[in-house]
Amino acid sequence: MQDKLEEQQEKAKTEIKQVKTEYEDQLRDSNIAFNTKEDEAADLKRENRALMLEIGRQKDEIKELKEQVNQAQLHQRRCESEARDHEAETEGLNEQITDLQERSATLQVSCRLCDQIQTSSHISLHACGYVNRCMSVYC
Repeated sequence: MQDKLEEQQEKAKTEIKQVKTEYEDQLRDSNIAFNTKEDEAADLKRENRALMLEIGRQKDEIKELKEQVNQAQLHQRRCESEARDHEAETEGLNEQITDLQERSATLQVSCRLCDQIQTSSHISLHACGYVNRCMSVYC
């Protein structure tokens, strides 16, 4: 009976060792899994920080680009305004040219008339209004 008790005790010890070994294996596996999850969490935190920094840089870049767009639009409006001013100035100059051409044509007609009068009356009329009378005794 003592042999039987010793055998049962050995069997119980073996079973305890086996349970303890299984428990230690499970504990080790759990610790490994926990450490892996902690490492993943730390990696995700680092990645999150990096992404937040990148988002901040991109926000700054967006701000700069918006400012550049605003400056470009302002420049475009100025150029369009200057173009309208130049267009108006060109129209005014064209009108002046037309007026001067008309005046020139009128003066040329007047000069032809003056030439005709000069030939017939010995009086020299100039487009500027100057009158030159011939003082020659032979006229």
